[in-house]
Amino acid sequence: MTTFPTLDPELAAAVTMLPKVTFADLPTARANYDSLIGTMLADLSFDGVTLRELSAPGIDDDPEVAIRFFTPAAATGPIPVLLWIHGGGFAIGTAESTDPFCVEVA
Repeated sequence: MTTFPTLDPELAAAVTMLPKVTFADLPTARANYDSLIGTMLADLSFDGVTLRELSAPGIDDDPEVAIRFFTPAAATGPIPVLLWIHGGGFAIGTAESTDPFCVEVA
């Protein structure tokens, strides 16, 4: 069993429940992760939240960067902002995979 001596015990227990991912076969790792996340997102409710999908231009010949902008549907006037950047190990995952967290924050 893998141990995580520097993590809070509750977080360490949760980490052990995550599926094992190997990057040796990246296309398969991406497909497996996308399938897992797709199941999780299937029932996600956006009630009370407005989602706008924006983009920012890439530098030089780089592609545009997708931006998912969540706001409370009833918001009026200025509100606080949280910038949440999904890295996914820069190998797997999508920005959408953090939608549950972003909806909860909004």
